[in-house]
Amino acid sequence: MIHLNNILTWRQTLPKWQRDAFQRLLQREEGLLKDDYSQLYVLLKAEYSPPIPEAIIPEPLALCYLPVTIPAGETITNGEGWMEL
Repeated sequence: MIHLNNILTWRQTLPKWQRDAFQRLLQREEGLLKDDYSQLYVLLKAEYSPPIPEAIIPEPLALCYLPVTIPAGETITNGEGWMEL
């Protein structure tokens, strides 16, 4: 019984997704199923990926963000050089 207590104490040091994987491995003698791997991957990502607020929606560059006209003689740079209009 002391070995089981040592194992239970040790597993508390593991990340949550690994604790879940450990439990699944002990319950299934035949090994993990495809669904287990998928669920463990989700748990892994949830633990190590920064949360993404649902309110953030990617917004690509659109015509409304560009100036309507570029005045003659104005310099435009693109990081590699410049072009005068």
